[in-house]
Order: sequence, then structure tokens, then C-alpha cells
Amino acid sequence: MASVNMLISPMLRLGRPFFLLLLAENSFITGANIASFSIGAWVYRQTGSLFDFSLVSTIGAFSTLAVLPFSGALADRADRRKAILLSDAGVFCLLALLLIVMEKKGVALWPLYVFTVVMALAQALRTPAYRTTMSALLRSEQMPLACGLMGVVTGAVGIVVPVIAGMLMYRYSLDGIFIFNLITLLCSLALAALGFYRLPASIRKSPGLAGYTGGWLRDILRALAYFNQHRTMAMLLVYILIQNGLEALVSTLVIPLILTHYSVRELGVIMAWGGLGAALGALPLFVPWLSSRLSLLLLSCNLLLSLCVAIVSVVNSVFDYAVCVFIALFVGSLSTVCALALWMRKVPLNHQGSVFALMGSLTMLTLPVAVLFAGSAVDRWIVPAFTSGASWTHGVSYWLGGADDGGAIRVVLLCCGLAGTMLSLLGLTHREMRDLDGKIPDGR
Repeated sequence: MASVNMLISPMLRLGRPFFLLLLAENSFITGANIASFSIGAWVYRQTGSLFDFSLVSTIGAFSTLAVLPFSGALADRADRRKAILLSDAGVFCLLALLLIVMEKKGVALWPLYVFTVVMALAQALRTPAYRTTMSALLRSEQMPLACGLMGVVTGAVGIVVPVIAGMLMYRYSLDGIFIFNLITLLCSLALAALGFYRLPASIRKSPGLAGYTGGWLRDILRALAYFNQHRTMAMLLVYILIQNGLEALVSTLVIPLILTHYSVRELGVIMAWGGLGAALGALPLFVPWLSSRLSLLLLSCNLLLSLCVAIVSVVNSVFDYAVCVFIALFVGSLSTVCALALWMRKVPLNHQGSVFALMGSLTMLTLPVAVLFAGSAVDRWIVPAFTSGASWTHGVSYWLGGADDGGAIRVVLLCCGLAGTMLSLLGLTHREMRDLDGKIPDGR
């Protein structure tokens, strides 16, 4: 009982506004992800076109990239309560209008693309404002626990999204999806309004920028100036971008690798274990003594993640895949919340909007570039090499888990795993990266 109280008491001290804003953010994300999941499935089922399917996610990504610099300026300079509430209310009205149009004229591709763009823009505008507000609500020592809780909630959302989307699509088709999205938007709006109720102006708006004016380019320059002043944080940013690129590439290739040998049913079992790992991954941050070793924990988690990727390239059973995916997503989730806690703890509050926006923009550029480059390399060089019938390709395919899949995907996964392992080892041997928690002062 005492241990339970020791865990619950620090969580309660995070405060009512934090929990309300956390629920508001994840209510919006749940609706947006369910809609995105369902729209992609509907488009591919109706058109059979991989291009149309890819366009759904691509236009959302580029819409996000276009607005992120402005969202950083908004989070740093404007009243974040107004930014979030007006964003939610505006999106609700636009989506209600779009739903009326679709009811009268039927479902077509262009309203779905408009829906995707609107949701992507809204999420890009809201995220830096939410992150900065949550940072302002918390003390420095509360950041790891808060980020751990955020990671658990995000992991739970990742588990329920496919389940709810499948149920709604089966019973109500896209009409049910859009109505559910409107309901989640109303919940998000109500929870955010309650969370911001009676919050002081110093929480809603960065005090150091009350009279600050300038364009989005100046906000990016402010973020770059911060990284120029704190080179270790810049190294952390580069490390995370490279690691995220490798993870995006792996997540793209693992599914076709598994489907080479197994059905969608076995894939669902494997990914369910992965979802459980992602949901549980943030729990270690509830342990107080880990909060002072976030950078070491982040590097160690990425090392384990990279080793799991390398192991996936040489195994070939449902059990082995499930174990590797569970461990990989467990440590990957823990790594993500460690990184978020570091950014929220170390970056000064009046820079956080610009820094989060810059990070988001660079991430949006890194992920598609990594996937496209690897896809081009596989199509142009690796697959032709394995289909040429050369004797060495049979040996490599057999050693990497079986000769019937050609081995091309396994080679890429093995290279990604080895590259990530070397990158994490370099970070662990670099004293400033390893001891970043103590080297960089807290930003408040």
C-alpha cells in the first residue's frame, strides 16, 4: 500500500490542468488517427491504387511541414489557450461542413484529401502549444514522470486506434468515422477549456516575449541560436533525427518481411505484442532515480532497439518476431519519452515553441527521405543483385533466415540495425552526450 501511495502521490502533484490537457490532446489525436487509418484503408480498397493510398499520408505530412514554423511562433508568442481553443473550434466547424457536403454529394477522394489536410494542419498548430503549456505547468523534477505518463497514454491510444477504426468501419463505414471524429473534437475542446480555466497569464503565454515581433524565419533563427549556444543539445538533435530515420525505415520494411512468410492474422498477433510493448515502455520513468540519467537511458534504449532490428533480420518464427518487436517497441517508447523529457526540461520556456517546431520540421523531412532513399536502393541495386542468381546471394539469403524471400529486405534491416548500434555506441562513449543531464542547465 505504501509503495502504491509513493507512486500515486507524485502523479497527483502534476495537477488537474496537466491531466485535463493531456486528455484533451489525446482525445484529438485518437480521432485524427482513427480517421487517417480508416481513410487510407477506404482509399486503397476503392481505388486499388498505391499512389492514391500514399497521397493520403503524403499530403498530410507536407501540410504539417508547411505550417510547423508558424506554429512554433504561435506557441512562443501568442496566448496558447486561444490558439488551442480556436484551432479546435475551427476544425470542428470545417469538418461538420465537410460532412454535410459528403452526405449530399457522396464520398469522393477530394473531400478525404481536404479532411486529411485540415487535420494535419490543426495537429501541427496545436502540438507545440500543448507541449509548451505542459512544460510551463511542471517543475523540472516533474518532467520525467509527466513524460512517462504521456508515453503510457500515447501507447494506449496506439493500441485502441486500429480496434475502434475496424469496428466503426465495419458497422458504419466512413460516416461513422467522421461523426466519431466530431465527438472527439468536442471532447478535446471541452477538456482543453477546463484545463485552461483560471490558469495565470504566465502559463498561457511566454513572459519573455510579450513585446516580441518578427517573422517565422526569425523564430527559426532563434531556435538555431539556442542549438549554437548548446552544442551538446544540437548533437542530441542530430542523433535523434538519424535514429528516427532508421526507425522509420525499419517500421516500413518489417511488415512486408513478416508477410513474406505469414498471413495477416499472424502479423496482427505480432503487432499486438508490439503495441503492448509501446504502451508499457514509458513505465520505467515512474521510477524517481532514473530521472537524473535520461540521456544515458535514451542511448542505452536505442542500442537495444538497434540490436533487436539486427536480430529480426535473421529470425523466422512468429514467436521470435513477437519477442523482438515487443522489446524493440518497449525500448523505443522509453527512448521517445526520455528525449521528450530532456527537451522539456532543458530548453527555456520562451524558446520551446520554436525548438519543437524546428524539430518537427526536420523530422518531417528526415523520415520520407530515409524511406525513399532506402526504397530506391532496394529496387535499383539490392533486389537485382539477389535475383541475378549469383551463388553468394543464396548463401546470404539462407544465413539471414531463409532463401525464399530473396534476402533483400533482411539485408537492409541488418544494415539499419548495425548502423543504429554503432551510432548508439558512439553516443555512449561520448562523455558530454552520456552526461547531458548534468552538463546542460535546466531551462527554468
